[in-house]
Amino acid sequence: MLLVTTDAVVEGRHFPPEAPARQVGSFAAEVNLSDLAAKGGVPAGMLVALLLPPSTPVAWVDGVLQGMEDALAPHSAHLLGGDTKGSRQRAIVPTALGFGSPGNLMPRTGARPGDVLAVTGTVGRGGAATLAFRHGLLPRTRAIEALLDVRARLREGQVLRSRAHAALDISDGLAASAHLLARASRVRILLDAEGIPWDPSVASVAARLRRDPWQVAFTGGDYELLVALSPGDLEAAQEEVRRVGGSLTRVGTVERGQGVLLVRKGRAVPLPILGWDAFRGPRGGPALRGPLK
Repeated sequence: MLLVTTDAVVEGRHFPPEAPARQVGSFAAEVNLSDLAAKGGVPAGMLVALLLPPSTPVAWVDGVLQGMEDALAPHSAHLLGGDTKGSRQRAIVPTALGFGSPGNLMPRTGARPGDVLAVTGTVGRGGAATLAFRHGLLPRTRAIEALLDVRARLREGQVLRSRAHAALDISDGLAASAHLLARASRVRILLDAEGIPWDPSVASVAARLRRDPWQVAFTGGDYELLVALSPGDLEAAQEEVRRVGGSLTRVGTVERGQGVLLVRKGRAVPLPILGWDAFRGPRGGPALRGPLK
């Protein structure tokens, strides 16, 4: 089965004007590959439309294309073609092509009451990087590198596709993604605060900005996978993910109902929709004060 997905990245919204072109290209490709990963897909190639001001140096364009090739090459995939158009603002619009297994596509609609939820990697690294960049907490070059450091979890998706009932990437943040999954599957999700594998950068960024660490953690930009699967499959799935170099951590459960609750020290409270908004950027909400664990 052919899988097709597209996700644009825009200068000034997703990457700063001075970002190295090669990093921008790799970032644009990985963002799109992440959507294939959420379906357990195998990349086949990528098309790209470039929207460019006429003054854009050819070297910048070459750098973007090389960065995209850098991201695709480890998966034996390549750029296949595309288009260019004049624009007031630089934008990169990739279309990723891949192959998926018709019976194992991990739809967002497939989470079932009784399932457990698990997430790959750590949560909050992307949010911490975004806020560190916006508030100048790192030298500019290091901040840009952290901001654009995305790695699609393709290998993890490919081993999870035979077990997971549902999946999506958490590019909008774990909280926002949990709400998306709950709505699509028509279930209630309970996230276990003590079980979430928080990235170490969250606490340091929150302390320096004097912000609620929960809001830092849920900002978005992680590009990990959130999956729902039967409790009996969790241990085997964790071992299969370890074999491909990743990690998979249980972070919650699925039950009948609607909405998303955060369970902290045995008490369940409604979790606001914190995370990335496509039109407004980071989306705040009521503070959830207290330690992350």
